[in-house]
Amino acid sequence: AVIVPPMFVFGEMPTLASVGGIALVAAGALGMNWHNEQSHPGTQVAERKQRNRRGVFYFLATAACFTFTPTAAKAAIRESSVLFASFLGHLLVGVGFLGMVVLCRESDRLTRLFRARELWIFLLGILAAGSLIVVENGCINYALAEAPVASVMAIKRLMPLFAFVIGLVCFRERTELRKKLVSTSLMITGAILVTLSK
Repeated sequence: AVIVPPMFVFGEMPTLASVGGIALVAAGALGMNWHNEQSHPGTQVAERKQRNRRGVFYFLATAACFTFTPTAAKAAIRESSVLFASFLGHLLVGVGFLGMVVLCRESDRLTRLFRARELWIFLLGILAAGSLIVVENGCINYALAEAPVASVMAIKRLMPLFAFVIGLVCFRERTELRKKLVSTSLMITGAILVTLSK
């Protein structure tokens, strides 16, 4: 779906190789997050299905927004600059989440948080996460300024690959290793296709 908006807005027509690479990256990312219901029998399956039904609306809304967000970001970058578009975009994101805090009535929870002794841990975590998000999204916006939207978003989908490597190396995670290796191979192959395609 991410391929379609930039085709009409920017005339970015993906090659057959890049479409295949994007499909492989997406398939690998989906495979990495796929859960076998047989490995979670009984009530866990029922609870997961119930949560999934409740979350369908949010997943659909996310997919709809993600379809147009990269194209809108590239349009803003073209009309201004990478840094200004990044700053203004994140400023609007912050204002939007502030509104959600009010709408979801999170003020009591925030009050308890700021009175807690562990406040400094929260603030350090927010500072670290915010700094990493600035670097991440800044790099993505620079890439959008230079490369087709579909290719940039396909490479961005490699995040589960790095999560797998970190889990394997740092946390010695060995669960569902075969599935993760197959998904990793798909994503790497897809990323190579996207990178080499013209």
